[in-house]
Amino acid sequence: MIDIETDNIMEPDVELINVSKVYGESIKVKALEGINLKVERGEFLSIVGPSGSGKTTLLNILGTLDRPTEGKVLIAGKDTTEMDDDELSEIRNRFIGFVFQAYNLINRLTALENVELPLIARGVPKKEREKRAIEALNIVGLAEKANKKPTELSGGEQQRVAIARSLASDPTLILADEPTGNLDSKNALKVMNVLLDINEKFSKTIIMVTHNVELAKMTKKIIRLKDGKIEGVDVLR
Repeated sequence: MIDIETDNIMEPDVELINVSKVYGESIKVKALEGINLKVERGEFLSIVGPSGSGKTTLLNILGTLDRPTEGKVLIAGKDTTEMDDDELSEIRNRFIGFVFQAYNLINRLTALENVELPLIARGVPKKEREKRAIEALNIVGLAEKANKKPTELSGGEQQRVAIARSLASDPTLILADEPTGNLDSKNALKVMNVLLDINEKFSKTIIMVTHNVELAKMTKKIIRLKDGKIEGVDVLR
């Protein structure tokens, strides 16, 4: 088991040191170049930039879903670029929650069962799974719809279930890739307020990729990407 002390507040949640990512062999495409980024505990930052600027690649590297071509990715002070696939899987299961634009819910399962899924993967007993899943649904305001299936929920409600699923394993870090991209402005704001509450009340570190500049301005810091490089950083609060 990897020794990660997630309660060690002296370490930032994530640090990228001179990270670059190149795709392709004969024809090489540089998706990221020389990224240096430190994300402290409890921060809520957004990543913005035009299409093709490297936002999703950066998020995937932050979440250890992809490996950098060069540089280091530190999580709680541990160098993940030295880890094998099993160790990276353990990091994701214990430390990171993911929220995607497309919700990625299973339609044949109830909201409660969808939220339980990461806990099943961790071997959590059934009663404990149900308790934690209900707690997570309560945090996002959907405990009363625990037995509804995704097809019986609105898009905004489905995304809130997806957020609850990311919370169920009590991660320190939540990575959200365009979490409001499929929603109208009203539901986008609801989802954003849920993320803000989670950040403020539970001190979860949140990194969100978004095209929505107005929502980005609600976070504590904006990272502006262009052509695979950090063009600027706006500290808002």
